[in-house]
Amino acid sequence: MPRFSEDKKTAWPLIVVGILTLLGLALRLHQYGSSLLGDELSTLWIVKNPDSNLFDLVSGDAEITPPLYFLLAKLSTGFGSAPELVRLPALVAGTACIPMIWLLGKRTVGQMAGLIAAALMTLSPFMIFFSGNGRGYTLMLALLIGSTLAMLAGSRTGRVRWWVVYGALSCLAVYTHYTALFFLLAQFIWLLWSERESWRPALIANIGAALLFLPCCLRS
Repeated sequence: MPRFSEDKKTAWPLIVVGILTLLGLALRLHQYGSSLLGDELSTLWIVKNPDSNLFDLVSGDAEITPPLYFLLAKLSTGFGSAPELVRLPALVAGTACIPMIWLLGKRTVGQMAGLIAAALMTLSPFMIFFSGNGRGYTLMLALLIGSTLAMLAGSRTGRVRWWVVYGALSCLAVYTHYTALFFLLAQFIWLLWSERESWRPALIANIGAALLFLPCCLRS
């Protein structure tokens, strides 16, 4: 009987996060079905343009955003002809942010704080809107949360694989949107202040991420 009670106590946060994630998906699907607006039309034009290479378009005057979201949007349009398919990566990433922010909150400030963060992420009007918007904002956020989780795991366990994941996700975040650099800089400064013994693998991971991003810089 005590074991059963302990299992229930462990399971209830997962149940709450699952419910929040499903609610978040339902709210985001409503936004997903609306008409394309503004910069989304630029996304649609880039991924549907048969006469130009996607990488040439995003490194030219047509766009000032890195290529990752456009590449994923192009892949998602392979599922059909609906123009809303360019929003699919944003929808998946925006929904994934809900359990991810819970996990981040749980590992930093506690279970209840993580659940509150997940609830706020679920109901945030900005997250609902941008999860149904064919641009890379929610994808960048999901990658940054994942980068932070990997950084914390690396500093806690010392395992190389987590530093590799940290560097890879950080690089992908910048490949999604240049403003990710501001978050990554603040993240690294926090690490130097709070987890000083981890500065060396973190620095190596960031150098690796910078080298992987170099081809994008050379194309611009």
